[in-house]
Parts: sequence; structure tokens; C-alpha cells
Amino acid sequence: TTNDALNLAIGEGQANALLDRKAHLKAFFLLLRLAENEYGLIVEKNQAEVLYTHLENFHFVEEVEVIQKNTDSFLLLVGSLSRKYLAELFPNISIPSQPYQWVSIEWNSLLYQIVSYSETGDMGFLIFTEEIEFLITEFKKRNIPAIDEQIYDILRIEAGFPKYGLDMTEENLLPETGLEQKAVSYSKG
Repeated sequence: TTNDALNLAIGEGQANALLDRKAHLKAFFLLLRLAENEYGLIVEKNQAEVLYTHLENFHFVEEVEVIQKNTDSFLLLVGSLSRKYLAELFPNISIPSQPYQWVSIEWNSLLYQIVSYSETGDMGFLIFTEEIEFLITEFKKRNIPAIDEQIYDILRIEAGFPKYGLDMTEENLLPETGLEQKAVSYSKG
């Protein structure tokens, strides 16, 4: 991958990319350090199979298990007040403060994984849980408006965040996408 995964501490994450031999973009994803020898990848569905196949093709003798877990059980909360709303919803929980940091919490007998992440240029959080409807109801109570895909696309385009399959494809080199600043370590060796 294009970033320095070996220097991640548990609870940290980073943007990453998978490139082919000619430096064309194959996948853009988040890499999270979950535990001592455990990592998680967050990738869009249209790139998941390419990334999974690549990892399996380069898996030779290491004791590595790659597990695909597809989920639609997530919510993206963005905006300058997103941290405030999360703190209200999950009192006494340390909300991630740095980009790509994550925390896993159990609250009201449900597991929530919260990743500091946004594609709109503003503060944001990806929240994974099996009970998305509860979150939606709680955010509606706080008058947090839901936005549709068209508005979201406008916000991410204005922030300069391309989507794979729409704004970039495997024909693009990573520097052409604007993601190089987020997803490349030139000092990892």
C-alpha cells in the first residue's frame, strides 16, 4: 500500500491506496489498527473485491486471515457540530479527535465503532453499528438534517474528494486524484 502501516498505533488509522505496477489507482481505502496483530480496512463496495483479491494473491506463508465483512450498517455524520452531537449521544466516551482515529464502544448493549472521517472538508465521523435506525431517530430528535446523495456529492466535490467510479478510475494515477497528500508516505522505505 502507499502509506506507512507499520507505524500505526492501536486506535489510529490512515488513508491508503492500492496501485498497480504502473502506479494506476486500483483502490482507495482506510486502514485501521484494531489490535496488536489485527487491522481493519474500510473500502467502498465497488473496490472491495479488487482489494481482497490483491491481498489474497500476495498472501504466501504468513499466518494471515483475510475476512470480508460487507455492511450497509453505517452512518456518516459530518459538520462542525458533529463532535458535539456525538458527545451528547455517547456521554463519558472519548470521541476520536484526529483524522482516521477510531474507537469501539459498547453502549446500551450495542457495539458502535466510530472513525474520525469526512469527505466533505468538514469534521465528520463514520459510525458503524447494527442499529442504524436508533442513531437516525436520535439525530432527528436533535434536528440534525439528513442530506441526499446529490447534496453530499456537491459537498465532497467542493472539498476536492473524488469517488472511485465517478471521478476517478483505474486509468488515473494517484497524483491526478488529489488523494496523494492523504494516502502516501514517501519516507516509509
